[in-house]
Parts: sequence; C-alpha cells; structure tokens
Amino acid sequence: MQDIAVSVFALSAVMIVYTIVGYPLVLALLTAVRRRKVEPRQWSPRTVTVLLAVQNGEAWIARKLESLLALDYPRSLLHILVLDDGSTDETPRVVRRVTDPRVELVTLPRGGKARALNAGLARARGDVLFFTDVRQPLHPQS
Repeated sequence: MQDIAVSVFALSAVMIVYTIVGYPLVLALLTAVRRRKVEPRQWSPRTVTVLLAVQNGEAWIARKLESLLALDYPRSLLHILVLDDGSTDETPRVVRRVTDPRVELVTLPRGGKARALNAGLARARGDVLFFTDVRQPLHPQS
C-alpha cells in the first residue's frame, strides 16, 4: 500500500514540475524550430447593422437614436433597425420623426424581444450585427 502512495506522490510531483517547467520548455523549442512569419491584416471598416428591439421605449428612444447617429463610424456603413415590438406608447412616432436615412423602423405585432430580433436578423444587411438596448446611450467612440 505504501508503494502505491509513493508512486502516486511521485507521479503528481512529476506532473506539477512538467506543467510549470517542462511544458513552457517544449513550447519554446517548438517555436524555435517552426518559425512562421505572421502577416498582419489590413483593417478596413465593415458595414454594421444595429438591431434595436424596443417596446414602449418612448422615454429613451430619441436619446438612443441620437447616440447611435453620433457614433464615430463612416456614415455610409451604418444601418440602424429599430424593431418596434407592438409599442402602445409614442415610440414609433418618435422614430418616424428622425429623418436620417440610416434609421429604419420595423413595426411588428407584440411577440417578444426574441421574435423582434429574429425579424431584424431577416432584414439586416451589415457584415457586423450590433445588438443594443434602448435605455443605454452609447459613447461616440463605441
């Protein structure tokens, strides 16, 4: 029984030493042997569709749209879909007052946030999808 305990202890000690010392050494040797040059990709802006599902967001929608339209991002690459989930307040009217062509209102019957977002996904045309909520305005550098 004592031989088994000593063997388990020794194996555990070897594994700890390998993890702390051996594995980093193996990685260092592999990187020395297999050097590959990494070419950085050139960044280019992508088209972005903002999906904003809202239900009865009259109190926040104007400020949210202002913050979205003020984002420091190329105007031609930004598309904002306001997905109105059966609002009973003046949310759709507030959105319609925004004349910026980047803002599109999609009026839906009440069906919940998931259904509204699915409807938005079907209309989204951006390379990048940005999901956001109505209550939090965004910093222009977001």
